[in-house]
Amino acid sequence: MEELFHLDHLATRMRRNAESLLVMAGTGAGSPWADAASAVDVVRAASAGVEDYRRLRLRHFDHAVIAAAATGDVVHILAELMENALSFSPPHATWSCTDVPCPRLHDQRGGQRDRHGPRGARFG
Repeated sequence: MEELFHLDHLATRMRRNAESLLVMAGTGAGSPWADAASAVDVVRAASAGVEDYRRLRLRHFDHAVIAAAATGDVVHILAELMENALSFSPPHATWSCTDVPCPRLHDQRGGQRDRHGPRGARFG
């Protein structure tokens, strides 16, 4: 079963790479969703496309709604940022994703700072 999950995440990674190429070509990423979606559903969809999703903690989501036309792009961007955060952090580090006041990823390494200030990615 673990091999199937790994294969699924590789296929998802390939799809995101293809979507990134489409964006660079000026045609846009994936197709929009049929209906508006809650912020937590969009973040869950993004985290499902990340291989190391077990290290993500989703917290503090209000009832924000993402417009249907934007959901595909938002899922794509969040998945890329989550993948980068997880890829460039120690294997034992966990990340917390919140939407207060806008979606953010925070590492859970005890407030460690580098020369660029607090670690974390802000969306928005």
